[in-house]
Amino acid sequence: MLLSGCMSKEKRKKVVQKFLSDFPNLPNLTLAKMIYKDNKLLFTDIDAVRSAIRYHKGSLGTKNLRKLKSDKFLSKEKQQKKYNLPEAIETDYQPFKIIGNKGLIFSDTHVPFHSVSALETMFEYTNNFNPDFIIINGDGMDCFELSRFCIDPTVIPFPEERDRMKAFLSELQRIYPKTKIYYKFGNHEKRWETYLQEKAPEIYGMSEFRLEVLLGLFEMGIEYVPEDRYIDLMGLFVIHGHEYKNAITSPANPARTFFLRTKDCTIGGHYHQPSEHTEPTINDKLITCWSIGCMCDLHPKYMPLNKWGHGFAKYEWVDKDFWRVENKRIIKDKVV
Repeated sequence: MLLSGCMSKEKRKKVVQKFLSDFPNLPNLTLAKMIYKDNKLLFTDIDAVRSAIRYHKGSLGTKNLRKLKSDKFLSKEKQQKKYNLPEAIETDYQPFKIIGNKGLIFSDTHVPFHSVSALETMFEYTNNFNPDFIIINGDGMDCFELSRFCIDPTVIPFPEERDRMKAFLSELQRIYPKTKIYYKFGNHEKRWETYLQEKAPEIYGMSEFRLEVLLGLFEMGIEYVPEDRYIDLMGLFVIHGHEYKNAITSPANPARTFFLRTKDCTIGGHYHQPSEHTEPTINDKLITCWSIGCMCDLHPKYMPLNKWGHGFAKYEWVDKDFWRVENKRIIKDKVV
């Protein structure tokens, strides 16, 4: 029985759309041959199939493009042409993904205001841990001279601070020679970018003046993670803590605040306080969030009295459903 013209047209449309959904990356001609082989009664020849494919992909001119009712098979460029929208400035915001079995996460060393005793205690404690990766989770260096707040120009100039940070990274590589190091920038590293934007906009866009370049991260083989990106550590989300900007300020329990903001298992720093918060969802998924202590001086001149504490975290992958986080505190040079 022959199909009517309208029925044939609708049938051809469904066949082409199904093949486009099942094989989105095949070349048009290859896809046309596949469709024609199984649907010779619907199409006159391979060229007819190919034209139908090009139509649904929006490749038969602007007039036909704007007639399309579905954008499903259009590229972003074709979608923009269809609706005649002006060029947009958009951010393709994606997490930075890290895969590994065992890892060490610490933040807020604030070099050169780091705590030598806290760092040495962490090194000794993880001597036999052999991590696959280390995440320096923001505020590795302080960028003290670039601060908008209280500045004592006699403390340390920025070039010397940079050299001390490079020395710290070099020593970290010596202590963990087989470990991949990731350095996620925090709000203190952001100070350099802000300084360039305000004081030297003429050179801001030059790659030679990016902080990751000045620190020599690429030459050292250290992976750079931008300050506004979060890390997806196989289902555990790692943030520094400043990414939500003014949405979080001086929380009583930073881990609970991470939970309220991210609604998923998250670990962060920024607040210099070790804490933990756990809640189950309606379907019994257990969500835990952690805030890590700092690795810097606990009584800096600008805030000698505070509620800070030293600490770091150990991460271990168990299987596809489970991983383990140990949020460690350092008290009087002991890990607890």
